Amino acid sequence: MFNRYPRAELQSHDDHARRSALSGLPCRLMRAADLAVDPGAPAADGQTGVWGPAELAGRLCELCAAPRRVHLTLACAIVREFQRSAETTAWVTTSSDLFFPPDLARAGVDLAALPVVQVPDLRASVTAAERLTRSGAFGLVLLELDSGRIIPAAVLGRLMRLARQHDTALLFLTTPGTELGSLVSLRGRGARHAAPRHGRFRYRIDVIKDRRRGPGRSLDTTYRAPYGVC
Repeated sequence: MFNRYPRAELQSHDDHARRSALSGLPCRLMRAADLAVDPGAPAADGQTGVWGPAELAGRLCELCAAPRRVHLTLACAIVREFQRSAETTAWVTTSSDLFFPPDLARAGVDLAALPVVQVPDLRASVTAAERLTRSGAFGLVLLELDSGRIIPAAVLGRLMRLARQHDTALLFLTTPGTELGSLVSLRGRGARHAAPRHGRFRYRIDVIKDRRRGPGRSLDTTYRAPYGVC
């Protein structure tokens, strides 16, 4: 439901504490607030129905959905829940087609507290996620995984151990056919359906794997569509 915001040139800003974890990587670090022009887009009506720190902390997690469907809306809600629990978050991506910052601002995300790490390829994104997790400074590290990209099991094992060691939630956004392997502790599938009320949509996470509580649960939340869609 949230929009992408293509932009060729993004400005970086000095932040020594965060840059130290990414030293030597071919990446650009920016604040999501620096991309925002006007805060005004979709907001969530419900405050539950998404994963939060209690469920994701210390785990290797995966949210799978069809491309350009529900990833951004659900990821935004998850980031918001972590920020409300005073947990720092970071967004790692290889895409130049970024989220639309006013959407996140309207939904309650603190853009000034959301560093976005833009890297050129999968190897760099995994390295960035590893360094951010190893720093122990982030409660949530979210990584967008391009369609068709596979992360070796040995690398996932290392990330899993780091997540557990630093009590960090490592959340991968994947698409069908790009799912992570058996090392994932929590896997959900995102879906969207029209709600009875005009201009509303129901977003759901179906839990298909959960090593702590078992699969079979669903988390459901209703969101208002962007004003141009209503």
